[in-house]
This record gives sequence, C-alpha cells and structure tokens, in this order.
Amino acid sequence: MTFFLHRSPSGLAGPQKAYWENFSMMMTPLDYWKSGMDLWLRTAEAQMDMTFRMVSLMPSWEVGLLTARGLTDDRVSLRPSR
Repeated sequence: MTFFLHRSPSGLAGPQKAYWENFSMMMTPLDYWKSGMDLWLRTAEAQMDMTFRMVSLMPSWEVGLLTARGLTDDRVSLRPSR
C-alpha cells in the first residue's frame, strides 16, 4: 500500500519545529476517498440550498413545487396558493 506525505500549511515555520513536525500526517488512499466524499457532500448540500433559495424567489416555480408535493396515486392534487 502506498502512503503519501502531506506538508502542513505551517510547513515554512521557523527552526523551532523539527523537520518531521512539518508533516501533518500520513495520508492513505482511504483518507483521500474520505476527503473527496466530504467535499462532494458539502458541494451537493450547497447546490441543493441554492436551488431551494432560487425556487423560493420565483413564485411560479414555488407553485409547481407545492403541486408536486401533493402527488398521490400518480395524480396531482392541486393546492391553493398562499
């Protein structure tokens, strides 16, 4: 298994740190996967948040969203707008 060394952001610190302290940790392929998944999930959450904000700013989209929430038995039950 291959391990990768990553330098810490404070890698250019003065002589008070030993050389090995400039490395934050050993990164395994699983660590890369976990950080990639974390980034992907945060990006997806931000995209969903922006989409819902955009929908709330456009009244016609909001009516469509409320109508879609009223789906029952493959039929759309219309709801009065607010």
